[in-house]
Amino acid sequence: MENLLGVPVDYCVTVDLGGFVTLIDRIGGVDFDVPADMDYDDPAQGLHIHYAKGPQHLNGRQAMEVVRWRKNNDGGGYPDADIGRIATQQAFLKAAAAQALRLGNAPALAEAFFSCVRTDLTAGNLAWLAGEALRIGTDGVFFHTLPGDGAGCYRRESVYVLDPERTLALVNDALNPYDLPIAAEELDILVP
Repeated sequence: MENLLGVPVDYCVTVDLGGFVTLIDRIGGVDFDVPADMDYDDPAQGLHIHYAKGPQHLNGRQAMEVVRWRKNNDGGGYPDADIGRIATQQAFLKAAAAQALRLGNAPALAEAFFSCVRTDLTAGNLAWLAGEALRIGTDGVFFHTLPGDGAGCYRRESVYVLDPERTLALVNDALNPYDLPIAAEELDILVP
């Protein structure tokens, strides 16, 4: 990511699907407006996603299914494919953050966090971040998707190709920690 975007990545947090399910269950589930009727089955993965469009209270397993959904059995789905799924994932994360902040039980949240994720953040870093999260609330949380096009092809595989100019503008507007703008040659964007 540092090479791609030309900005430092100081720390990371990773969570697998099991950890995601556990975290959502530990905060009591999340109220979420499911963006589409979802009707998908993948017996090979034991994945069966069946939800009606509209507001629902999702437990961890249900939330995982909703954020993984991309298309229905009949081929219908998000008109913009994976970009639509990413938007749903971002909206869900914001709703989950709002639910976690409403709980206000920092020790329980910290215990759940440490049992479900891997991170190189210290306990002090996390305490500071938790304080900042409480201070800014969910209105101060923003998501961005790198601009591009999913119609690319590389080695006979479908790929998402970044738009170098729009990506550079987004990096400088939303991610650049420096006083000076990042130059295009500082980004390592593959252009097929």
